[in-house]
Amino acid sequence: MQEPNSMPDAPMEPGQVAELVAQVAAALRMARWSGVEAVTRLQPPAAVAPGPGPAAAAPRPTALANPRLDAPPLQSRTPPSVSGATPQRPASLGSAAPGAAPARPASLGAAPRPPTVPSTRVTGPVPVAPAAARTTAPVPPSQPLSLGVGPGDKAARLDAIWPKVDACARCSRCSARQRPVHGEGGPSSRLMILLDYPSETDEATGRPAQGAPGQLLERMLGAMGLSRSDVWMTSLVLCRDPDDRKPSAEEARTCSAWLKAQWDVIQPQFLLAFGEVPAQLLAQRTAPLAELRGRWMTARQVPAIATWSPQDVLADGAKKREVWADLQLVMERMALSR
Repeated sequence: MQEPNSMPDAPMEPGQVAELVAQVAAALRMARWSGVEAVTRLQPPAAVAPGPGPAAAAPRPTALANPRLDAPPLQSRTPPSVSGATPQRPASLGSAAPGAAPARPASLGAAPRPPTVPSTRVTGPVPVAPAAARTTAPVPPSQPLSLGVGPGDKAARLDAIWPKVDACARCSRCSARQRPVHGEGGPSSRLMILLDYPSETDEATGRPAQGAPGQLLERMLGAMGLSRSDVWMTSLVLCRDPDDRKPSAEEARTCSAWLKAQWDVIQPQFLLAFGEVPAQLLAQRTAPLAELRGRWMTARQVPAIATWSPQDVLADGAKKREVWADLQLVMERMALSR
């Protein structure tokens, strides 16, 4: 019985020698694919002619533990097929996971390759989470602190104004009033109508523009293609004087805080003022209404215009034509069609 790793005593046929050399070459290619850089070149033994007498034993293959460094490099790391079959990787070289470079054997004197560690360096733009995944809450728009109501519901914000108006005592008109007259209309209206002061009928009902002046104003709005619900209607001063006195400049400035509170909620795009006192407030001068009406001004960066009040038209029917001319300017600016 032959010893392990020993060559056979019987002479080998040339075909057997060539097959052995091919297997060794395939094993060496596998070793190179597994990380071996250079091995000793094996020279095939010369063919032995058949004849009498024992033949010299073929030399044993040189061990891989002492490789020559001058061996020419192999061209391919993939072991070719030998005799139609792909040789298996030697178990002594270990098996590497798919896709990972196999470790170099320690017996070859070469330092093992460090394990592959995923890089943490960011080479491209830093990814940003989509807007839906962000947790930063949007900053809400500012709201009047005096109201204490959120900005989303205009009706609720307007309702929060009126209790403070009812308790107002900033000017002398509060001493003799029955009740303040609140603004009314559409909270999302584009047009704000500014009257001068409440009448006796307004104070009795608690609503602006009542009685004969109110009916005339509704006909004016109808001629423009609008109704009360399409506009926001309020007065420069919200309290009536017992003598139906026009408000003074000081009273108008004092009560303007409630006008601004309504304005901040409504956010109108146009302002139509009826009467001399509102017109003077817009123009910031004490000129007569005949000089101020029918021309565009600006109120808080919003186009504004003034005209005669319904009471003025009821007192002088000739002013009706001038009022209609002023209303047509508003219709043209607002792109209203009759």
